[in-house]
Amino acid sequence: MTVAATAQNATALRRTFRRWVDNLMAEDAAEDLALAVYEALANAAEHAFTAHTAPGFVRLQASVADGQITVTVTDNGSWRCPTDSAGYRGRGLPLMHQLTTETQVVRGPYGTTVRLRRQLRAQHYNDSA
Repeated sequence: MTVAATAQNATALRRTFRRWVDNLMAEDAAEDLALAVYEALANAAEHAFTAHTAPGFVRLQASVADGQITVTVTDNGSWRCPTDSAGYRGRGLPLMHQLTTETQVVRGPYGTTVRLRRQLRAQHYNDSA
């Protein structure tokens, strides 16, 4: 799904993703992954377009293969380095790392891509196949 990078759309995509992932994972794991995805979406909406006159886009893609979920959040904005906010902000990236099996952030001249992976429990994955 590709939408304008706004806080409202980040929230809507989180709900859509959560409904999808609920069919694949236990409730706690689904909530953890949905939170990590939301952090990536919210970061794009809040930070990637501060130097732009209008919001760009954010794209959410998710797939299941080889017993894991891979989620990609891509924007066409500009990377903004995390700032020191005396502990009140700046926890999105560490949270993504903690809630996923693997988190990768790729910054480029045409936007940022966040790739999140989370292992599915073997029994649950086999039951849903």
